[in-house]
Amino acid sequence: MTHDLKIHYLIENSCGSFLEFDDTAYGNVVEITTMLRYEGCNCALEFVEDSMSYQMKHDTAGTFLYKFSIGETDFDTHAVLVY
Repeated sequence: MTHDLKIHYLIENSCGSFLEFDDTAYGNVVEITTMLRYEGCNCALEFVEDSMSYQMKHDTAGTFLYKFSIGETDFDTHAVLVY
């Protein structure tokens, strides 16, 4: 099964841009971190919400726990049931 999931994130200033999603799987648990790049030194302090698609792919059935990083140690966690 493949599913595109739109992930929203905040870019904290005008020098920021999206790099990639970093995902790490531990059995049926997947931790996802949005990787951003900040380049430059004359950046306007402006928060901009943006989004990109993340491709979820599973070859087996089961319950998968997706943990989306929302801080250094905090996660927004969702269970996905795949038939």
